[in-house]
Amino acid sequence: MLKPCVITEYVDPSLSRALPQIADLGFETVELHTIDGTPVESCTDEQLADSKVLLDRYHMHVANVASTIFFDARLFPTDDLGDATTDYPCASGDIDDHLAHLRRAIDAAKVLGSPSVRVFPFRYPSNRLTPLGTAVDREAIEGHLRQALQVAREGDVTIVLENCPHTHLPKGKMTLEVVKAIDDPRLRLLWDPANSYRAVVDNVPERYRDTTLLEELDEVLPFVAHVHLKNYRFDPEVQPKPFVHVPLGEGDIDYRVLLGRLSERGYDGVVSLEPEVGREGSLDSMRTLVEMIGA
Repeated sequence: MLKPCVITEYVDPSLSRALPQIADLGFETVELHTIDGTPVESCTDEQLADSKVLLDRYHMHVANVASTIFFDARLFPTDDLGDATTDYPCASGDIDDHLAHLRRAIDAAKVLGSPSVRVFPFRYPSNRLTPLGTAVDREAIEGHLRQALQVAREGDVTIVLENCPHTHLPKGKMTLEVVKAIDDPRLRLLWDPANSYRAVVDNVPERYRDTTLLEELDEVLPFVAHVHLKNYRFDPEVQPKPFVHVPLGEGDIDYRVLLGRLSERGYDGVVSLEPEVGREGSLDSMRTLVEMIGA
């Protein structure tokens, strides 16, 4: 059976306020990106210890530490990342800094009982016009992921690579190719179907553009360790961001079909809400998810 999960900050930035609300809706699993506004990979030992006490109090399991390793990092020194992440708590610095952040995220995973830590395939720069996922970029990404895997082996955790529309690899099929090329059991996929849906088509190579989400699910599933859920409604009148966040059951993606396919194909792991629609929308999305999967 699919296991419902939610990233806690979308219910409340305060972990102590979020957890009772999450428990009241019958959830037993959470994902952590921030704790009281601080990225998990930047939390102190005291913050992590206190968080573990809270998690145990509400009998919550942590499915994933949603770190931001390699998100706000330059793939190449000349890349200009601008200021697009100013409202998104994330790790910063160069590659060595991010590897240090990864070590800290793994420490956090150990304390919190999480089996995995999220990483990103590097944010796409604003000063390059090349298509996404070029051979040169992929080679560099794979090299840095191999560095991350060495850290993961030392810490005995799995790292999960998320397809993200702000990065070099926005489609699940693109992250799949990297994971298959590296071929290491400690590197798995964090599949976000909504991210695949909203990836900017003009900059995505043609061979990835026409794949439906169900077709992508069938391809990526053998390598998936974690799934993110959110929904969009495409509205061309809303510019410059026509993909509008909406609660889980209200958008363009038919999650009843998608979640049904996941179950049919034998996936019995976590499906974690990243709703980005405010507290009430998040709670509505949680209720919808429970109803959809019959949890």
